[in-house]
Amino acid sequence: LSVAASARPQAGDATTPSSPFCTRRDGNLTPAVLLVGAQKCGTSSLFVDMHRHIRGITGGSHLPEGSFGSYKEIHFFDRTHAFQQGAQWYGSHFPPCSSRLVAMDATPSYMRLPDVARRVHSFYTAPARAALRLLAILRDPVERVRSWFDHFGRAVVIRDPLERLRTWVDQLGQHGASGGLQRWVAGALATQRACA
Repeated sequence: LSVAASARPQAGDATTPSSPFCTRRDGNLTPAVLLVGAQKCGTSSLFVDMHRHIRGITGGSHLPEGSFGSYKEIHFFDRTHAFQQGAQWYGSHFPPCSSRLVAMDATPSYMRLPDVARRVHSFYTAPARAALRLLAILRDPVERVRSWFDHFGRAVVIRDPLERLRTWVDQLGQHGASGGLQRWVAGALATQRACA
């Protein structure tokens, strides 16, 4: 597969500064696709599948001179220090403008943080906003929590399941999890202790 001509920005060829996704100062792409979701919802899988099977989709790189297309999360719109760096910094994470490429930023946390929508709106021009594509991935909340717990369990070696769950609840708080989820997990812990 390849990026269809109709899916490309209509405001001009991406090799010219008139394209809404070509930064004017350095001539690098900025994303025409934002892949948002939540952790453990499948953003990595979709990113990899799109990158492998759709010719012309490219990701970014943390190093401006690095290998493009290998890194999915730039964290531009969700981190104030990155957003304040501006378009040139964001564009430096992507390859030079080309009518054959469409850049994609797949940062899951863009969906959950309130400042992101305002920043996206202020960053992109009206023609770019009209052509920008947002892909949002959702997942059954219980399956997502289970997957997150399994992921966390692989990263931390704690044999006792209750201690691992307690540690995980602490991690949830550090990662900004909602109080409702933390209360749910704390209630499950209390029930488990009562039944033990």
